[in-house]
Amino acid sequence: MYSIAQKKEPYLVKMPYVEKDTVFLEKYQDIVFSYKKHENTTSRTNTRLWREPIHMYFDESVPKKIEKKLLRFADSISSHLDSLTIKRVRKLEESNYIVYFENDPTSESYEPKLKTKGASFWIYWDGSTLNKAYLKLNNKYVTNPEEQITHLKINFFQSLGYFDKIRKVPCSDYLRNCRKTKVNERSKKYSAFDQEVLDYHYSYGICTGIDRKTFEDFHGNIRAIKDTTDYPVRATVTHQY
Repeated sequence: MYSIAQKKEPYLVKMPYVEKDTVFLEKYQDIVFSYKKHENTTSRTNTRLWREPIHMYFDESVPKKIEKKLLRFADSISSHLDSLTIKRVRKLEESNYIVYFENDPTSESYEPKLKTKGASFWIYWDGSTLNKAYLKLNNKYVTNPEEQITHLKINFFQSLGYFDKIRKVPCSDYLRNCRKTKVNERSKKYSAFDQEVLDYHYSYGICTGIDRKTFEDFHGNIRAIKDTTDYPVRATVTHQY
């Protein structure tokens, strides 16, 4: 008896378009499309996101209190999002997201490219899909536990969409690019705008993996249609699975 493997055909799902005002969209574009410091080119990039569950592994160097606080933060900002799953794993080989402390920038590292004196992340992707990340804090330079967890939260949040910081929001927001001082770092709070960006980025009601021009054309076309009719415009976004 012989069997022939059948190729699974993709299926399409239409979701209601998530409408946002132009002020939010302009900020969002700067956050997801601006030049990334880790890239070798200034060419336009696509939006990037995690399509598979994030499996976080914490190295033994990370204090348990810090680990618990970061996991609690991750759960609080993502638990309501169907398209973003974050889990803790106990084995390194099961992970795709590694968190660790390093007290000397010259010591051996999970990711040698991370040479910061504070906290930072390094992330890998395939096309528009993020698939591997490293989050490091150098506790030789950041010694206060409250500053440590703030640094880690900010960088973890940025790594969920490879988000850049901007200057168009309050300095207390995670996504604000401010002068780095201890006062500013300690005063930073996860804001409603930060959450709005994450919710929008992982919404089924927007096109994902597109470049800036496509993004602008898509939203511009919808606005143009709405401006030329008195009838409600019910736009949809189609996803292939």
